[in-house]
Amino acid sequence: MCDRKSSDLEWRQVVLDGRFEEEQDAAQFWKKQLSLKKEHGTGQPKFPNLCKIVGCALALPHSNAAVERIFSRLKLIKTETRNSFKTTSLVSLPHVKNALRKDGISAHQLSWDDNLRRALEHIESN
Repeated sequence: MCDRKSSDLEWRQVVLDGRFEEEQDAAQFWKKQLSLKKEHGTGQPKFPNLCKIVGCALALPHSNAAVERIFSRLKLIKTETRNSFKTTSLVSLPHVKNALRKDGISAHQLSWDDNLRRALEHIESN
């Protein structure tokens, strides 16, 4: 947690310093500001409360498109006829699909050896 009054004072200090350059984007600006140290040489950040606030704010996704994409993929995997998949299978299938896509391989191009075939025969499903 951070102190509300201290955060406000730190914010005002950043604004009053007015060190924002036109060609800088927000991430560059905050990286520069948050790397500043206190003047008395202790090595402590000049804006410790803003470090916490800005760090949380910059970690937030800009949109929910990535999450929507994942839900769409899961909806294609878990259909009404395939509704008994375990959570581990649901999580694993998109990872496998991404790995295959990254390597430029489709599922029908995979080769099956006898060891893999025997291992798959003994897997129980619900």
